[in-house]
Amino acid sequence: MERLYLFFTLVFGILFLAGVVSSNDILTVEADIFSFPEIVMIDVQDHIYLGNVTVGFETKPTSNDKIFIKNTGTFNVSVQPKLVNFSDSVFGNLYFTKRLSGEDYNYSRIGQFKVDIPWSGELDQYEEEYIYMKLDLRDMENIDEDLIGYKTDIVFYATAN
Repeated sequence: MERLYLFFTLVFGILFLAGVVSSNDILTVEADIFSFPEIVMIDVQDHIYLGNVTVGFETKPTSNDKIFIKNTGTFNVSVQPKLVNFSDSVFGNLYFTKRLSGEDYNYSRIGQFKVDIPWSGELDQYEEEYIYMKLDLRDMENIDEDLIGYKTDIVFYATAN
């Protein structure tokens, strides 16, 4: 029995000394984990001046007349401009095109035009696209007086695609 006692004392002594000789330390790791942000967001300039437009004529956009649209969200988006006051007979004659020549040269009336803008793939960057707009008053006949400073608002609707 003494041998058994001596054996257990020796085993526990070795285990105790092994615990004293070894050393451990703990590092706590912490992070704020966010789910991937699902954001549809664009940024468009807030004003454009088309200049003097005479009834019976149309504006002629140039490379200086770009409307820039930034995709600042986290999706590829389709953007469609529409009039806030959809019954505006003057600005209902706005037309948009992606380019002034080539494959993407094709004017569409406001409300029917769409442009696709990809996501940059990075949260702190954006992709930008530009389009052109013209006001076509060639078929306009019912304006009897000058409309100086005539304005309208356009909403650019962005949807994920």
